[in-house]
Amino acid sequence: MNPPTNQTKVRLLNRDWQFKCAPNEANKLQEVALHLNHAMQTIESKNHNLSYEETVVMAAINICYELQAEKNRAKRLTEAGKKIKLLRDRLAKKLALLEV
Repeated sequence: MNPPTNQTKVRLLNRDWQFKCAPNEANKLQEVALHLNHAMQTIESKNHNLSYEETVVMAAINICYELQAEKNRAKRLTEAGKKIKLLRDRLAKKLALLEV
């Protein structure tokens, strides 16, 4: 049996779109649609001659760029955390040797 779905309407640059989603995901869909709409409005305000499709593609590229930057940042933080743990372990071993 398929999980229940709702039709959720979002508005992107004065165009309405309908999406099916799980009832508990409707708010998240609205949230990301607002983010996309804001990105599209920003692009449109600076580039009046772009078509709707060009605006969508530019917004998607910008959002993907931001996502990749955040993934890279998260990876660096994870790597730094591993290095800190390694240094802590080494320090704990050295301190244990001093206590003996």
